[in-house]
Amino acid sequence: MGTWLIGFGVAGSILAGLFGVIDYVTAPMTMRAKRTASWHALLNLAVVIVFVVALAVRAEFPSSVAGYTLTILGIAILAVSGWLGGELVSRHLVGSSESDAGAIKTSGGAPVPRKPGRSRIGTD
Repeated sequence: MGTWLIGFGVAGSILAGLFGVIDYVTAPMTMRAKRTASWHALLNLAVVIVFVVALAVRAEFPSSVAGYTLTILGIAILAVSGWLGGELVSRHLVGSSESDAGAIKTSGGAPVPRKPGRSRIGTD
């Protein structure tokens, strides 16, 4: 069962990667955001490679220690990449609309206007 799930995950990651490349090429980003996006993309590529190897190992030897070790390594790299993706959205505001860039959202979802000169866009 786990081997099938890894296979579906690899297939989904390839589809997500296509949209990620489109965002990387077309979304406006500061240099700092572009550097974060580059690391995010490289780590995601590493995750796909690790899981493809884990899939190959586990398809041949389902209870292999190497297969499980590769799976754990892939999850660890994915956690770091996911954190970087969160940084792109929350800190660098990549993918946010212009109306979101000038306001902070409270926990209730209501926007709170920023003080003039305190926008994050273009300051990195």
